[in-house]
Amino acid sequence: MDDLETVLGAYALVPPVALFDLPAQGRNNRAVGVRTGAGEFLFKTYRVADEAALRSEQALLTWLAAQGLPFTIPAAAPTRAGDALLATPQGWATLAPYLPGRRADHTRPAEVEALGEAHAQLHQALARYETPLTPGLLPCRDMIRQRAALTDLTPEQAGLPPTLEHAARPAWWRAEHAALSDWAAREASALPWQVVHHDYDASNVLMRDGRVTGVLDFEFAGPDWRALDVGAALKYTMRWWESDQPWPAARAYCRGYGRVQRLTGAEVKALPWLIRLRDMAVTLLRLEPALAARDGELAAEYLRQAQESAAWLELNGDELARIAAQALAP
Repeated sequence: MDDLETVLGAYALVPPVALFDLPAQGRNNRAVGVRTGAGEFLFKTYRVADEAALRSEQALLTWLAAQGLPFTIPAAAPTRAGDALLATPQGWATLAPYLPGRRADHTRPAEVEALGEAHAQLHQALARYETPLTPGLLPCRDMIRQRAALTDLTPEQAGLPPTLEHAARPAWWRAEHAALSDWAAREASALPWQVVHHDYDASNVLMRDGRVTGVLDFEFAGPDWRALDVGAALKYTMRWWESDQPWPAARAYCRGYGRVQRLTGAEVKALPWLIRLRDMAVTLLRLEPALAARDGELAAEYLRQAQESAAWLELNGDELARIAAQALAP
C-alpha cells in the first residue's frame, strides 16, 4: 500500500487529497506532504520508535497545542479510529499540520531574540505539564550516571592506536566526568526542574515575517533542569566552534528569553556547567554505538568535540554568565 492509500484509508480528509515531496527528510523518520481541501499536512513514518515514548510525545503535543501559545505545535490529527498514532508496515506514523515558515537563522540577531522569547513561552507552558512522561531522552544527570562505564576508556577499547594523543583524551574524559558528577551533587539539586524540550535551537524553530510560527521535534522532551535547556539553546545559537563573534547571538537570545521570564541567580551561574554536563550526556549517547561498531576514529572525534567545548567554556564561561545575568537574572 502506498502513502496516499494509507492516508486516505486512515484519515477523514477534505478532498481533493494529493501528496507532495518535502525539501528535506529527517534523520529518524520519513515524511511526505499531504495537500487537502482544508490545508496541508505532514505524514511522518518513524523508522525507529518506541510506542510508549511516541504516545507520551503525542499526548504532550496535544496538550501544548491547547495552551494558547503564540506559535503552532504540530499535534497529530486523529485517525478515523480516534488514535494519534497509525500502525503501518513501515512503522508507527502520524499526520500533523504542515507548519508555515522556514528554519530560524542563528546569524540574525532579531530572529535569535524571537527564538529566545518563544523558548521562554514554551518553558512557562511546559512547567505546568503534570502528566508523567515516557521521555525519549533521560535527564542528563541520570544519563551520565547510568553510562559511567563509558567514561573509563582506554585507546584499545575505543579501537584507537595507543598514541600519546589518544591516551590523553580518555584521561581528560574520565576527569571531566568526575568533575561534572561532583558539581552536580554539590550545586545542582536546588535548580528548577521541569519538562523541557531538550533539543531547542534554530533548526527546530520556524519563522515567518520576523516571528516564530512553530516549534518542532519534541521526541526528546522530558524532565530536566530548566537552565540546562537554556544553556543548550545558547550554545547552538552562539555556535562558538564556527564563529569568532558568538556574543551578539548570546545577548539576543537572552534579551528575548528575559522579556518573558527570568532565571534564578543560581541558574545563571550554573549555565557553563550545565552546558558541559549536557555535552557529556550527548557524547555518551553517541559513543555507545561508535564503540559497539569499533569505530575508533568516530569515537575520538566525539571526544575531541566535547573537550574543545569544555575548554572554550573554561575560558569564556564567566563572560557567558555575565552576559546572561544582564537579561536573565532576577
